[in-house]
Amino acid sequence: MLKKDHEFLINLRKKKYQNIVLNKKTISKRNELIKKILNLELNNQKVKSKKNFCCKKNYFKENLINKNFLIFYKKFNVNLKLKDNYNLINFKKKTNKDTCFCSYIHISNFIIKSKKINYVHKLNTILKINDLLILIFNIKKNSHLLDNFKKILLYERKLLKKFI
Repeated sequence: MLKKDHEFLINLRKKKYQNIVLNKKTISKRNELIKKILNLELNNQKVKSKKNFCCKKNYFKENLINKNFLIFYKKFNVNLKLKDNYNLINFKKKTNKDTCFCSYIHISNFIIKSKKINYVHKLNTILKINDLLILIFNIKKNSHLLDNFKKILLYERKLLKKFI
């Protein structure tokens, strides 16, 4: 994706989605980016076969459970990003490095399946996560997760249709 296409998403994240008004132009730009991703297809089988290329170890896949899920959900909604590693006793970050693409995919799947979060909060969080995923998506590194990413984008549309 082009950096120029992402400028409005970067600005939204800088403002932490507070006191913003989206116009038709901004919404249509975001929809165009989503359409580009949904229309991506992997022609090269070698690219698709490389798994776990984006991260060595998915911390959230190993440690995210129903008991601590809401804590990480709240951390994301406050900070708009998650760190690569946390202490599982007090849930403080161990590193300053941001987590990878596959961790956000895993957390998104958890959010989708969760019955503890209502649809409005799900939509809010999924929109924020998808904005971040659009920004950090790299076809070479994240191709093995493209199908999962598409499912999350389609789920976002499904939720939007409920409220529009």
